[in-house]
Amino acid sequence: MRNPSILSATLATFLWSLAATAQPPDPLRAFEARVPVTDQSAPVRDEALREALRQVITTVSGPEAEYVAADLLAQAAQLVQHYGYQQDAEYGLMLVAGFDGNAVERRLKALQLPIWGVHAAAVEDVLLRISELRGRDAYLHVLARLRGLPGVQDVLPTRAIGDTLELRVRIEGGAGRLGGALMSAYELAPDMAVDGVQLAYRYQGVDQKTSTP
Repeated sequence: MRNPSILSATLATFLWSLAATAQPPDPLRAFEARVPVTDQSAPVRDEALREALRQVITTVSGPEAEYVAADLLAQAAQLVQHYGYQQDAEYGLMLVAGFDGNAVERRLKALQLPIWGVHAAAVEDVLLRISELRGRDAYLHVLARLRGLPGVQDVLPTRAIGDTLELRVRIEGGAGRLGGALMSAYELAPDMAVDGVQLAYRYQGVDQKTSTP
């Protein structure tokens, strides 16, 4: 007889998946997913990451894409950018994962799969300022985060003043899409904008709820 906790987790995942796919895709959250889990152990986490990536694939490329991209699910741990855990009133403990949008898109396109509900506007350059970047690790972390956002084609640092960095981000959809995508960047908090800068944030360190493999 199968473990009742595994059965309940499987049922919760199935019900959550139905609820998630019943909603229209949100381009700003297309590369994020939430999966019910029984605990925070490594085997449960790895399985949940694969399920989260499966949800992402069906969201951005359609329900049939998961069969064509089945081998891609094994790369979930390499493609995840951040993950953490939350308590849901209905489903209990949830793993929340965000994947590298550009990398997922490239792999889906290599399989000749469509990308829909994501690209909806022309490419624009957005001037972005990020303050309180103290140290090389913070600088590299932010660059990696920006380059992994869906729709981003290029990130070019243009000026550094003390702990503040100004960048030019080339992204499909412009400032609106970049601002929406940065809502999932828990290590960045909105800041007061200045003249000549479209978006401004301050670095507050990697959130304690956010982990990386």
